[in-house]
Amino acid sequence: MSVFSLEVARGNPVTTHTVENLCAKLGVSIEEQEKEDYRRLLAIFHDASAQLMAMDDYVPPVDENSHGAWAWKCSIVDKHDNNGRLKGKTFALKDNVAVKGVPMLLGTNFIKDYVPDCDATVTTRILEAGGHILGKAVCENMCHSATSHSSGTGIVENPIAKGYSSGGSSSGSGVLVALGEVDGAIGADQGGSIRVPAANCGIVGLKPTFGLIPYTGSGSNEPTNDHLGPMTRTVLENALLLEAIAGNDNVDDRSFSAPSPSEVPVYSSIEELPLEKPLAGKKIGVITESLTTPATDPRVVKTFNKAIRQFSELGATVEQVSVPIHAKGAAIWTGISKVGGALAKTSGSFGRRGHQMLGLNALFSGMKQKNWDEAYASTKNIYLNGLYAVENFPLLLSKATNLSRQLRDAYDAALGTYDVLLTPTLPYVATSHAAPDATPLEQIAKQIGLTSNTAPFNQSGHPVIALPIGMLEVLEGPGVADGVKLPVSMQCKPPVLASMVSPRSFKKSLQTSSDDGEDRRWEWQHYFAYYLTMTFSPSSYNLGASLVSIGLLWWHGMIAAVIGSGILTVLVVLNSRGAIKYFIGFPVYVRTAAGVRGASLYILVRAVVAIIYFATQTYYGGRITSVFMRGIFGNGYNNIPNNLPASAGITSRDLLSFFLFWMVQMPIMFIHPKVLRHLFVIKAVYTTIALFGVLGWAINANGGKIGDFSYTTKQARLSGSDLIWPMIQAINSVMGALAPVLINQPDIARYGKSYNDVTWSQGIGILISKVLVMFLGTATTAAATGVLGKSYWNVWDLYDAILDEYWTPGARAGMVFASLGMMLAVLITNAGSNSLPVGADLTGIFPRWLTIVRGQVICAVLAPLLVPWKIIASATSFLTFLGSYTVFLMPICACMIVDYWVVRKGNFHVPSLYVATPESPYTYYKGWNLRMLAAWTAGVTFTVHGVAGSLNPDSVATASKNMYKLGFLLSLCMGGLVYYVLNLIWPAQILPKGAEQSLLFEQMAANEGFFDHEGVWTITGVLEGEDVGTEHYVAEGKEDKV
Repeated sequence: MSVFSLEVARGNPVTTHTVENLCAKLGVSIEEQEKEDYRRLLAIFHDASAQLMAMDDYVPPVDENSHGAWAWKCSIVDKHDNNGRLKGKTFALKDNVAVKGVPMLLGTNFIKDYVPDCDATVTTRILEAGGHILGKAVCENMCHSATSHSSGTGIVENPIAKGYSSGGSSSGSGVLVALGEVDGAIGADQGGSIRVPAANCGIVGLKPTFGLIPYTGSGSNEPTNDHLGPMTRTVLENALLLEAIAGNDNVDDRSFSAPSPSEVPVYSSIEELPLEKPLAGKKIGVITESLTTPATDPRVVKTFNKAIRQFSELGATVEQVSVPIHAKGAAIWTGISKVGGALAKTSGSFGRRGHQMLGLNALFSGMKQKNWDEAYASTKNIYLNGLYAVENFPLLLSKATNLSRQLRDAYDAALGTYDVLLTPTLPYVATSHAAPDATPLEQIAKQIGLTSNTAPFNQSGHPVIALPIGMLEVLEGPGVADGVKLPVSMQCKPPVLASMVSPRSFKKSLQTSSDDGEDRRWEWQHYFAYYLTMTFSPSSYNLGASLVSIGLLWWHGMIAAVIGSGILTVLVVLNSRGAIKYFIGFPVYVRTAAGVRGASLYILVRAVVAIIYFATQTYYGGRITSVFMRGIFGNGYNNIPNNLPASAGITSRDLLSFFLFWMVQMPIMFIHPKVLRHLFVIKAVYTTIALFGVLGWAINANGGKIGDFSYTTKQARLSGSDLIWPMIQAINSVMGALAPVLINQPDIARYGKSYNDVTWSQGIGILISKVLVMFLGTATTAAATGVLGKSYWNVWDLYDAILDEYWTPGARAGMVFASLGMMLAVLITNAGSNSLPVGADLTGIFPRWLTIVRGQVICAVLAPLLVPWKIIASATSFLTFLGSYTVFLMPICACMIVDYWVVRKGNFHVPSLYVATPESPYTYYKGWNLRMLAAWTAGVTFTVHGVAGSLNPDSVATASKNMYKLGFLLSLCMGGLVYYVLNLIWPAQILPKGAEQSLLFEQMAANEGFFDHEGVWTITGVLEGEDVGTEHYVAEGKEDKV
């Protein structure tokens, strides 16, 4: 179904009486309120038919039609090879493909009684190649809709965002592949029905050469544009499936010109290309008319141009080529599909020598009113348009058939100059579903112009493949407020270029938090502000005062900050390089050392730690919120009665503040990292000003003096051996406070514009901010002690004490200003360091059910259940908390660093990170790298016993407690050392089997982790999404095939 405009020309002869007459001939009736819609749709078709008939006819040159039949020679064999190329793979079939014993619905409610008595040719071939067919995938109503809300079985939801079309008519096939529920699926393409859902679902869909795949045993719409084809997540899988199902079957006359199955080319073969400029000498033509269709979204053209720009960088010549008849191609297709489709449905199969599906044909022999009422608007429109054309434009089908040859010749002429022709697959991203009570016109309006670039190639018969190239935000429907993004796709004709495509755009479409080439937007000032933001927070502020409160002098804390920051800087640089070189975040990065399956364990560890840290940061935010609310509403808020017992560890007021802050921070979790970079800068500036403001007030109130920083008598003058372990604990705590940020480095570093932007700016940011914020904490507390007569180790108690002592409008305004800065600090810290990593991690572990946003919501929901006020009830437990989780994180970080810099020497093979094949270097033992598992276990167990000693000094020996005070460094060094030694004993495979294993440092980084001959086909991934939940049939005990 294709409608290109809702406008009707003047003098159009179609009336509602015309519609009534056509319905009478069909033996059906239309409801009164729908007659005007179908009149208008029929009038649109009349105008399109009149324009087509006005075009000059086309007669091909004699030498192009020497036999007068436009047919190819054929080579037929009776016996198929059974080489098992699909063994172990699972497949779904569009529900117009016959499977013996399984009902065929064709997207309707009235064909459910039809059960084929044999298999389609493609069904048999998949089974003979070792494939496992899991069932039938939903198709749209009689395969007549390009959107996914017309099937009689119900709406088929987009796998990325519910409420949006997954494309039709092979909607179910596209969704099942995108969700990873099957390895591949068979679709049927009569005007784009493979490529439209492939584009909407972000997968690979091929409409092959006409007749290459036999149509025997498959329900037909219009026999001259029927195409079966493979739908998969990668180009390689697509090629392998095509090899199994292509070739003449000696039954379908459309496939007579195709090679026999034994002579089908090896489509999955890889062309060896030169290292430098691999596409040098290739000429690529972009069809100009494909960029200017009336329905085209300019953003799609922009994304398309970004993708093809990479071909020029690889050495190809890329030019626009005008193929004027392309703009008329969809109209030509419409003339054939409407007339031929209606005749096929009303008169039965005709003009074919292939196998006839008698049971199915019988169901179409006469349209019953009940069936008509249940049919979708696009199906009814086919009938009305076709019958109208037969009466009023009797030569329309013949004329369109001749023009199809002209269309083919025009493309062939362009291919005589260019190796490949490119177009956007669709002019816009998936639309939202039509409302349940939508009128026929409103239903069809959702697909106006959608097949402008797909339908012409059905009539020309050329092979075309649809490839995902990026994501765009939706402009309408339920996902607008959430910033939902849906895939953009490119058509490649012929598909040969698919194996040459530069990987970046498709690789990023598989990564849930990335979409286009502009994601690398972070510059040095953003990274500097990022660490300034992470350290200018209540936890780092409190740390300085906490160190003094356990007996260290102020300058001891400064020394600890300098040493700890120096070590952190080195680790940040080491853990950033791989991410910026290969553009991968932590959930993918950790697979290099952990294995493609083992990574889930460490992803889960990071997620658990981030949830705990999110909870404690939220508690900090709640305590600061209490000060903020008191400053605004006065002591009435401060004096809220406490109805909680002392054992609760929190008052009613603070619990209320906790949940107030919890609700305020929820919207922040919906903001993408590339937007957060601006918030980091804002927070860094505001919070710095606020903290210096409070320090200035404290110095002024203390008579112009900071004080001697000795505001505690506990171990006031430590020296010699008494000072060693407290200093070690201080350094460990300084580093531990930023441990989550350190492990998150790949998630943040990959957004950098350059390696220099990521490294030195972060190092300076850590050193300056860590020392400065600890100085502010200790100095402010010291100065305030001279005024208040008591030292406060956490910021909220200090601010509350200031209000207790100075209850004036100025003091209240100052504390509101200062507490707002700290609240902002917690908000951005939680978003950048905690909720976002949790969202990414949970999505990586449960991709079928969770998205990043859902993961963040889970993180937020779990936060109150952890009762974080218990974790940080005192200075001692606070320092213990800072050190405890580093024991679990640092061995992971160590293994990642050693793996990148020492074991692999900076060489990753990115495509292998997305597969678990025996050839992959990251498969290890059943997907687990036992070396890292042993190293991580060693790092954790070496120091974790000291947690008990820190909380209960009498429970363990002094040595254990002292080891724990070195927990950060000991767990880091132990994990890294064990990993290194185990790799010396059992060297890891660096690259896929068969590839050269000895490489220069970061040699693979020159091509972002791809071999020179590789393209997007090498990546396998599961897109963000969820199950569609549609009904389906299951054939019980089906084992035999025909």
